[in-house]
Amino acid sequence: MDSDTKKKVKDLLALMDNFSYDIDAKAEIEGLREEIKDLQKELGALKQKLSQFEETYLHKREEVRLIQKELKTLFDNKQ
Repeated sequence: MDSDTKKKVKDLLALMDNFSYDIDAKAEIEGLREEIKDLQKELGALKQKLSQFEETYLHKREEVRLIQKELKTLFDNKQ
């Protein structure tokens, strides 16, 4: 092969490598986008669970406070 043909073949191979790299990168980016979406959904579900937990905690804390108040009233009345 003459030098001009060799250069063209090398250029073509380099171009093909770049296309392959671009396709791989695009596939990787799309995979990362899907993973981010999944993580966002999971985070939303965890936030909802945390909110429910906090609500239950506050409710139970109020129940304990009322029981303490009732017990204090009972013991104060017996003395």
